[in-house]
Amino acid sequence: MATQDERIGTLEYNLNQFKTETFKAYQDLTMETVMLKGLMEDSVKRSMIMRNQIASLEQNMNGRFEVVNNRIEMLEQTFNSRLDRIEKLLLDRLPLV
Repeated sequence: MATQDERIGTLEYNLNQFKTETFKAYQDLTMETVMLKGLMEDSVKRSMIMRNQIASLEQNMNGRFEVVNNRIEMLEQTFNSRLDRIEKLLLDRLPLV
């Protein structure tokens, strides 16, 4: 059977070992937390940049759609006016009954 001094020595050694392992585990946890925080901050920045880019693209596309709609309306007006002229010419050539 071990003496009381040996048992206390073993206990102190085990306690120091536990402290060392616990300290290293906390250091690792802290480092991983800092890394995770950095990654999250980068993700938030990228998300904000993407949101701004999408908003800009949306405005650009809306502008282009407006231009296309205006051109379609112009073509429709031109087409309708030409159809009206053709109809009038055809009606003018028909004999009166």
